[in-house]
Amino acid sequence: MRTTKIFCLVVMTFVVQGSGIGCRQEQQPECKEFFAQSIEQQETLFRTFSLDRQLELFRCGMNRRPPTIGLGYEIAKGGEKIVPALTEALRNEKDEWMQYAIIDIFRVMSKDGYLRGKPVALEQIRNTVSTMKTSRIKKEAEESLKEIEVNASRSDK
Repeated sequence: MRTTKIFCLVVMTFVVQGSGIGCRQEQQPECKEFFAQSIEQQETLFRTFSLDRQLELFRCGMNRRPPTIGLGYEIAKGGEKIVPALTEALRNEKDEWMQYAIIDIFRVMSKDGYLRGKPVALEQIRNTVSTMKTSRIKKEAEESLKEIEVNASRSDK
């Protein structure tokens, strides 16, 4: 009996470790280089990149454990001028985790009024949330959407 328990424990250990390997994604060299720098260096450098490059690094950060969500706040600082490109990025994104992360960037932006008068962006966010399949992610995205809609409808800044 004791041998059976030990055997089961060993097998379970390998199963758990093996599943972790399958979930990990190897980071691209440029991502490794970026995240190897200090937080201060990352922030300074990040601001110099195009939105596309910022989104690539943001994706890398969101795949880390724990996720590096702070880059989303840096992207949000791009303000109203990035709304069309960010809307397009959301439209093209297939991964629900990243869809939610982009919606959360919009949530942060909405607090500063950047989504007022942006019906195309709001409609894309609604469409994306409505097609999400993963219940936990969809629930969080719905909460962000509610906040975005309230912020986008405010007339004061």
